[in-house]
Amino acid sequence: MGRGLFHHVFHRLHKSKKEREPAAEPHKRFHHWLSPNRAADTADEKIRRCVTTNKIEPWFGRAFSPHTEQATALYSFFAQTDQEVSLKKGDILIVEFHQSEEWLEATNMETKKKGFIPASHITMERNVTKVLNAWQDINRMEAEWKLLMSGLPHGTFILRPSSYADKSALSVLSTADGTWKVNHFRVTRDTATKNFKISSSESFPSLHQLLRFYKANFNGHHRLLSHPLPKPPPPALQAREFSIDRSQVELGKRIHSGSFGRTYLATYRSCEVIAKRASSSKSRSHLLEVGKLLHQLSHPRLVRLLGVCGDNSDDQPILYITEYAPRGRLQDFLRTD
Repeated sequence: MGRGLFHHVFHRLHKSKKEREPAAEPHKRFHHWLSPNRAADTADEKIRRCVTTNKIEPWFGRAFSPHTEQATALYSFFAQTDQEVSLKKGDILIVEFHQSEEWLEATNMETKKKGFIPASHITMERNVTKVLNAWQDINRMEAEWKLLMSGLPHGTFILRPSSYADKSALSVLSTADGTWKVNHFRVTRDTATKNFKISSSESFPSLHQLLRFYKANFNGHHRLLSHPLPKPPPPALQAREFSIDRSQVELGKRIHSGSFGRTYLATYRSCEVIAKRASSSKSRSHLLEVGKLLHQLSHPRLVRLLGVCGDNSDDQPILYITEYAPRGRLQDFLRTD
């Protein structure tokens, strides 16, 4: 009897608990859970496919396959070793791609000489040989930032790569209606005639002729283009093999002294740089090890270590050669008006 009473009480308590609990929602089919986000997911997938097709896959193809590609020299370059090859602005090159971001092996089709060239001095864009003064390898955001700098006249423009594969774009500063803004025109090429155009009404056999036309005309109103935005000088070159020959560096004015050593303005390959001379109290092998690590760092927002003068067999002070930041420390610059 006791057992029956215990079973009865337990059953009543269990039943009471189930009555107090809310009823469970019926299971939704799988596609019902997905439907609210389906449109967003589809859009994201389309963007991912576009980036993969237009950006990532071509980069991997260039980095890991042994094929060659034609390039054009944006700047002149003077070889300083037997392994380098000199360039003149406008020279046509056949480039062999490697994984190095700074230096590429190429053949100069003008001189037929083969050697290493700086990647920053060339463009892989074709059809720009006669418009090199207008061409800059920058994206849309960088073009807007440069063109909106104060003091530039109406019609200042940049010819640049487009976010669409194998296309270019024209970014133009406009002040016609009293406001400063940048207009972007996609430069397309007709598959049949091979002509270039930024509108359906006019097409041209070359980019040079397209730019020349819009410097004089634009739908009967003021001209669209005035002159190209001047290109900045090429960046200082990072040494290919970490070590820099001391004879290539010319020390200038001393600008700082600290616990690390002395800092000088200097010249390396015709570019202003910073030379940091380490004090004799520092471990030579440690300085070289740190220098090798810093030499591998590469980012547009980091001051690069271009190379190091000196080795373990050298009795002269070790020099760290870095890019020159003319405005000084970022922290100090941000605090100024």
